[in-house]
Amino acid sequence: MVLVTVCGILMYSAYIEVREIDIDRLNAEQLIFAEQASRNIKKHFDRYFNILEHLSKNQHIIGLDNNGKHIMTSFYEAHKHEIHSITLVDNNGKCIYSTPYNANIIGSDLSSQEHVQKLLQDHKPVLSDVFKSIQGIDSIAFHIPIFLEGTFHGSLGILISFDHLARDSLEDIKIGGEGYAWVISRN
Repeated sequence: MVLVTVCGILMYSAYIEVREIDIDRLNAEQLIFAEQASRNIKKHFDRYFNILEHLSKNQHIIGLDNNGKHIMTSFYEAHKHEIHSITLVDNNGKCIYSTPYNANIIGSDLSSQEHVQKLLQDHKPVLSDVFKSIQGIDSIAFHIPIFLEGTFHGSLGILISFDHLARDSLEDIKIGGEGYAWVISRN
């Protein structure tokens, strides 16, 4: 009987040790996957930051002439698989122009949106949390301030498809072979 008890204790101890090793391995894998997804998402936003920063200095966009509208439309057409729209916002937070064109959005006051409030206050690039856009789509807004002769003039922003971003960055991640990744916002 003592031998059975000792064997049972040894087997249970081995089980606990193997379980802890498996949990540590799974946690290490999750950390690697999270770091990989984080790098992919950061690259995504870095790319858009560079493009939007360049576009925000374009005099045709700032002045919103026909060439500026054409540039915004061309940008949208080239990226419509990833973004919902590109929008020019004035220094009070009102939408001046948006591509694709939607008459219901033009003139809309966006200043009540948290990320627009932060932009209007700080005059620095801002990335929103996931929110339901005026178009009713789960999106992330990314705005770059526009300055004209050193004075804050508004912003150029894009609505990034949250579904596309999540799918592109997380789709291939399988936790423990069969699990899946979740996205949790900073808030």
